[in-house]
Amino acid sequence: MYESLPLPALTTTLQRHWSETFAPEVPTHFPGVPTPVGQQPAWVELWLDTLNTPPQRISGQHRMSILITVHCFSRDLANKIRAQQLADAAIATLAQRTLPVIQQQPDAAPQTIGWLSIQEPQVRDLSRTDETAQPNMQHLVISLYGTAQHC
Repeated sequence: MYESLPLPALTTTLQRHWSETFAPEVPTHFPGVPTPVGQQPAWVELWLDTLNTPPQRISGQHRMSILITVHCFSRDLANKIRAQQLADAAIATLAQRTLPVIQQQPDAAPQTIGWLSIQEPQVRDLSRTDETAQPNMQHLVISLYGTAQHC
């Protein structure tokens, strides 16, 4: 029987790595965490969008495919390439990384239970120049596929 890596451990691993490594001083919005970005000139959103278990042999290592999505937003009129700078920093933080998946145990030391391997990014520019609600909004989306597996 397959044993998947727990979603809280994957999410915590990704968010901890991001918080410790992402250099730009802009707010990061994590799903389910209120983050006031209304008046911010720039911010990012980090999502662990997809967990998928591809067909695999029963006797082999259990692997899950994942999709991480980073949205980079900027309405900074003084820096027209701010969203691209945030995207470059996000790529440097996540692309081609292998992170240990740590599970916190009650009354025990944290334990490495698996690995999260992140591949190369795909970047899309979803900025719109004719947007009346958010003029000058730059929006870049970075998609990173990866694999999560038990030790």
